[in-house]
Amino acid sequence: MRVYVDTNCYMDIFENRYDGYIPLAEFSYQVFRRIRERGDTLIVSDWLEHELDYNGHLDNYKAFIRDLKKDGVEVVHVKKTVGDKDRARGYQHKGDALHAILANKSIGDVLVTHNDRDFDEVKDLVKICPPREF
Repeated sequence: MRVYVDTNCYMDIFENRYDGYIPLAEFSYQVFRRIRERGDTLIVSDWLEHELDYNGHLDNYKAFIRDLKKDGVEVVHVKKTVGDKDRARGYQHKGDALHAILANKSIGDVLVTHNDRDFDEVKDLVKICPPREF
């Protein structure tokens, strides 16, 4: 399976986030654990890296990906194009739409996000799945 994981899941881990008593970080860790255990391919993008850099987590991300690769996870990197960005402008949640467009472009089977409501309008591009259900 080819899996694109949204920015919020990485940030859950890096910031040890909770939603009330719900351990978002733990659910996000489980996604990466399952990717490793099942031999799935992780899809990452320059857009994901841009958002993590903007939020001060690029170094954490690079170390995290390096560790996943050491554990044998195949990581595929996709880059956005001007056409991808233009296409995303047609959606209400442009940044989230760009993630879905990039997941689709890289033949992703699923996009994992805690923010699944913002991805309702792009469900036709890629299957959207919350971490708990992955």
